[in-house]
Amino acid sequence: MRVGLSYISAEQAHRNLQRDIPDWNFERVKSETLAVWNKALSEIQTDGGTERERTIFYTALYRSLQRMTDITEDGKYFSGYDHQVHAAQVIISTLMMALDTYRSLHPLQLLIEPGRQQDMVRSYLRMYEQSGWLPSFPSVAGEQAVMIAIMRPLHPRYLHERLP
Repeated sequence: MRVGLSYISAEQAHRNLQRDIPDWNFERVKSETLAVWNKALSEIQTDGGTERERTIFYTALYRSLQRMTDITEDGKYFSGYDHQVHAAQVIISTLMMALDTYRSLHPLQLLIEPGRQQDMVRSYLRMYEQSGWLPSFPSVAGEQAVMIAIMRPLHPRYLHERLP
């Protein structure tokens, strides 16, 4: 099955599909995807550690490279901040939570993908220009009013307490 997606229009979804997967060949798409990920993951070489530790490291690296997400489509993007389609001057990316990512994720990404980090900063500034707010939890739909909560364990001593 081939599926075309777009935040702009159904016509744009069709163009995206024709550009990204002009002919359906599952093995080819799988192989090309694997090559892209292997290239990205091979940017950092490790020495030492156990096989398990290297697996943990490369799994974390893989996850760190999944964000931010490029939402440009043929030089345009839909902004969830002002609900308009704009010409893209830089890669517009979303879906990056700013909660504590400055401690380790962004320094790592700055070392391995400095240009992408510049695009991310420009994207945040563009989101601010379109909404008047610097986003904390940007998404395709705009700022998401979410907060990660720390839940108490289900322990008998807490069961008598009622949460508001």
